[in-house]
Amino acid sequence: MHGNVSAGTPAGDIEDVYPLSPLQQGLLFHTLLDPESGMYFEQLQWELRGALDAELLQRAWQEALDRHAVLRTSIVSDEGEPLHVIRQGITLPFATDDLRGETPREQEQWLADLLAADRARGFDPQTAPLMRLHLVRTGNETHVLVWSFHHLLLDGWSSATLLGEIFSRYGELKSGATDVKPLVSRPYREYVAWLRGRDLAAAEEYWRGALAGFDTATPLGLDRPERGEDVAEGRAGHRLPIPQEVAERLAALPQSHRLTANTVAQAAWALLLTRISGEHDVVFGATVSGRPAELPGVENMVGLFINTLPVRVRIDEDERVRDLLARLQREQAAARDFEHTSLDAIRGWADVPSGEPLFESLFAYENYPLGAAPDNEESIGLEFVSKGAQAHTNYPLTAAIVPGQDLTLDLFYDRRSFEPEVIARLAEAYVRLLGQLVDVPDTTVSDLVGVV
Repeated sequence: MHGNVSAGTPAGDIEDVYPLSPLQQGLLFHTLLDPESGMYFEQLQWELRGALDAELLQRAWQEALDRHAVLRTSIVSDEGEPLHVIRQGITLPFATDDLRGETPREQEQWLADLLAADRARGFDPQTAPLMRLHLVRTGNETHVLVWSFHHLLLDGWSSATLLGEIFSRYGELKSGATDVKPLVSRPYREYVAWLRGRDLAAAEEYWRGALAGFDTATPLGLDRPERGEDVAEGRAGHRLPIPQEVAERLAALPQSHRLTANTVAQAAWALLLTRISGEHDVVFGATVSGRPAELPGVENMVGLFINTLPVRVRIDEDERVRDLLARLQREQAAARDFEHTSLDAIRGWADVPSGEPLFESLFAYENYPLGAAPDNEESIGLEFVSKGAQAHTNYPLTAAIVPGQDLTLDLFYDRRSFEPEVIARLAEAYVRLLGQLVDVPDTTVSDLVGVV
């Protein structure tokens, strides 16, 4: 077994300094509050099958780090305000190991230990770069690539953009086109500047109105009855495939009923919360892409753009299902103009008491699978096989609809709060409910809720 590592270069010359976005400030707060928790530590891994040039791959990653200033971020505080400090001369940590002399079982255990140690190591926000790579050779033409980064740097869209860019560059280097210069996208600091130029008065008026009268987070009603000493700590996940016929009808909703799949998926979550909490006025968090159309080139920018916003749904069991879905879609459209408002600001405008959460669950309808392979697999002679992705939020319960070869529901939960069996039943109930909603039946809400 042979390994070597090029460690991240100590602080180089300062290239730029600018404030954090509001979401980054929130993520930093939770990271520093519990630094051992692995909060917002992202870990992606793939098996790469085919002839791989490790030196060219490392070069492609390093060039991306050099090209995108945000990837060379360290976070420091200046009189209390956290700031991006962009440093020059940073070397991307890129470790390599060769396990070809080990048995498959030994390789599997070695990789499991590597992933656990990597998560335990975490990241110090004050030390750039907040990402690293580990390439492990497991056969003559098989490798495992582990990419770890702090969520402060990137969201899922950006990680997919960056991965595609890096392997496109790898293909160029492999073909001998070493002098080709990739296009440089707009820097993340321009998005932060755009955010800071927004007028909050209209946003405050909107969110105060949207949340008026809501003063207690929707209870999940699934807590363990007792928290004994033998209850496992940390996070766990549960995945349930969504039947293909449900996934197909969900995808067809924009044409069949002029409804977005996200609207219907969120409605199912709201109805499920009503069923398990007994509340008919529920609030949960939802993620939005956060990329403003008015910022040219934003679709190719790299950084953290997503935002988490409260979604309030009032459930009337006598309302027709199609009317509920149409109403929710109108409310989503109205919120779109204010989706860049920070959650901390919204919480301050809400009637929920200070220090209390606005919601206990987060719902995400993903447009792409985290860790998806780049588009140029065939041209570079590599096959990517995703071996999983690890992410960690600070909410007790997170639900995500994730695309891929099959559409799936992922539930991530706090093991101190929820029994695995209860989470499994919750997932099944959600999928059953979603299966009814995709047909937009001409029935009342009570007909749906009553059968969950």
